[in-house]
Amino acid sequence: EDQCAPAVAQALRMVVYMERGEFSAFFAECAAGLHNLGASLVRPLLQPLRERALKVVCAAFLPSLPLSRAAVLLGFGGDAAVCREWLRAKGAIVELACANNDDDALLLTHATTAAFRAQAESRDREIGPAPPSR
Repeated sequence: EDQCAPAVAQALRMVVYMERGEFSAFFAECAAGLHNLGASLVRPLLQPLRERALKVVCAAFLPSLPLSRAAVLLGFGGDAAVCREWLRAKGAIVELACANNDDDALLLTHATTAAFRAQAESRDREIGPAPPSR
């Protein structure tokens, strides 16, 4: 990696982070700035990677996690308000201690995992049984 151009070295690191599921390192690298057209290349990967990271975070931090910590782990740079809106749009369960105060908010990881499981089961019922394999 030392002999590569900086942009190539960064791209290699990003691929390794994605493959290993090192979400914090991936998002930190994004926040630090990407070389050349790196931001354009990474942009379509952010949402699926955040969704994957959310599932890992929910499994790792039971029964809840401070929203401020979730914002960092999910690549929102600590912006709890933006993270809260994204989480709610994804169907995650966020509990506010005070109305519209993200300082004491919690991502209810256990409840979120259960909600995601229920959503997946509902989708499976709508699609119907899989065809028999040959």
